[in-house]
Amino acid sequence: MPALQSSDPKVQPGQKIDLTCLLNQRERGVIRTLSKVYQTKFRKDPWKDPDLFIFVGDSAVRKCWSGTSGRLPTFRRNSGKFWGVAHRRWLTPREKMASLGFPVSSQQSMAMGVPILGISENRRASHIAGNSMNFSSIGVVELVALSCFKLAVPADKLAAL
Repeated sequence: MPALQSSDPKVQPGQKIDLTCLLNQRERGVIRTLSKVYQTKFRKDPWKDPDLFIFVGDSAVRKCWSGTSGRLPTFRRNSGKFWGVAHRRWLTPREKMASLGFPVSSQQSMAMGVPILGISENRRASHIAGNSMNFSSIGVVELVALSCFKLAVPADKLAAL
């Protein structure tokens, strides 16, 4: 794990900030262990991969990360956080909601043709994200389910009702 640098307590908008100092020893151990596994397996520096996220709520043995698939693991409602190794911070509730297809930015809302979903309370947004699924994925599942649907009653008998 790279050494922590002291930083100015005043953070400017858009400025990168290293929040590694807020992790506890167990979480640091999970990140350290999985970063070594990542480096061994992919022969790349985990600290430079912007798509590497590790769920620090589990032990390193479980390997709950985006290392192999390149996709975020399933969100949970517990207090564990998803740590962005290259970003040196965890996913924000807004980013979790965006990854699930919720229109939290103007670009997303315009593309979907819906109003922006305002997030006024981070804790509530985390709970929603931890107990939901990507909207477009659910749409596909519903489409497949409806296309496989067959009426048990013949159509001519249904018309007589």
